[in-house]
Amino acid sequence: MRPRKVEDIVAVLRLRIQGRAYQPGERLPPERESALELGVARSTLRQALGVLMDEGYLVRRLGARGGWFVTDLAQPVAEWTEASRADLRKVRDIIDYRIAVETRAAELAAERRTEEQLARMAAAIDELETMFASGRGQSGFPDPAERLRGFDDHFHRLIADAAESPIVEEAVQRARAELFAVETRSTYREIGARLPHDHRQIFDAIGARDPEAARRAMEEHIRHGAEVWLAAEALVSGPSSIASGEQPLTRS
Repeated sequence: MRPRKVEDIVAVLRLRIQGRAYQPGERLPPERESALELGVARSTLRQALGVLMDEGYLVRRLGARGGWFVTDLAQPVAEWTEASRADLRKVRDIIDYRIAVETRAAELAAERRTEEQLARMAAAIDELETMFASGRGQSGFPDPAERLRGFDDHFHRLIADAAESPIVEEAVQRARAELFAVETRSTYREIGARLPHDHRQIFDAIGARDPEAARRAMEEHIRHGAEVWLAAEALVSGPSSIASGEQPLTRS
C-alpha cells in the first residue's frame, strides 16, 4: 500500500535514510520522480521533506545543482543516542531484534545461496581486504570509517538478498535502520580492523552451506559492534554485557 499522509511519507523516507538507501551527502531523486513513485502530490511530498529537514535528515540546496540532500545525520544520531540513555531496555530490544532477523537471514543464505550470490559476497570481501592491504583501511586514510560502514552495509545486503525471502530481506533493512545511530564513524573506527575477519567467517559458513556456523558468526559480529558503540557512548560501565546477551549496565 502506498503512503498517503504526510506522516506516512516521512516514515518511508526516514527509513530509507536510516537504512542507507540514501547515503549522507547523497541527493534524493527529483521531487517529480519521488512524488510519482510514492503516488502523492508534490505539495504533500514537500511537506514531508520539510519535516525531515526539521529533524536533521535533509537539507535543501538551491540552484542548478540544488535539491534535497541527506545530511551527515549528526542531529538525529545525537537525539537517538540521548533517548537511548533514558531507555536502555529499548536499545537492547532493538539489538535483539536485529540479531534475530540477521542471524536468520544468514542461515537462509547458507541454505539457499546461489554460486552467483556467493561470488558477489567474495568480491565484496576481496575489495575490503584489498583496502586494508593498501593501507586505506587505516586511521591515516581520510575518513576510512565512512568507507568501512559502506562495505559493511553492502555485505549485509548481499546476505539478505541470498536469503531468497523478500520478507526477510525487508526485515533486515528495517532492523538495520532501527540501529542506524549505532553505525557511526566512531564505531567503525573501533571495529574496522576486525571487519575483514568477521565478514570472512560469515562468508565461509555460507559458502560451506553451514546454517548454524553462519548464524553464530553473524551474531558475534552484531554483538561486537553493539558492544563497541555502547562503550563509546558510555551507556555501559566496563566490558559490555551485551556481548553475553545480558542486560546492559547503566551509569549510576
